[in-house]
Amino acid sequence: DRDPVQTRGLWAQIDQQGYFDLSDDPRWQQQVARFGLVSGSSSHRLRIDTIREVYQRFEELIDPHTADGVAVSQAFIEAGVPMICLETAQPAKFADTMVEALGVAPPVPAGFQHLQQSAQRFCRMPKDLAVLKAYIRRHAPAR
Repeated sequence: DRDPVQTRGLWAQIDQQGYFDLSDDPRWQQQVARFGLVSGSSSHRLRIDTIREVYQRFEELIDPHTADGVAVSQAFIEAGVPMICLETAQPAKFADTMVEALGVAPPVPAGFQHLQQSAQRFCRMPKDLAVLKAYIRRHAPAR
């Protein structure tokens, strides 16, 4: 609902107890019924184990975010219903985690190899949507 008061309340719950629970919220229940949304949680250990298991079983590298999705999805598998997990990031972005899981760093795709040597740029700006939009208009290439 784009309700900043509710959003602040949810973040406060995370600060206090480490999570928030929407299972009793009728708006959440409507979204679950409409879209089949589910959620769960993962841990660092489960993430590492999932990266390792997927690589051992399928010889596929998955990034830590995808590993969280794959791990959580296991609780929701139904017989005869395919489960699809889409990759969310490039494993090379998480070399330390991949080394922890597999003992080796993932290959860096050719299109990304120059990034390690590229200059990093950033711009500080106030929390102002109009300022952000103006910045994007000035700096994004026209299509």
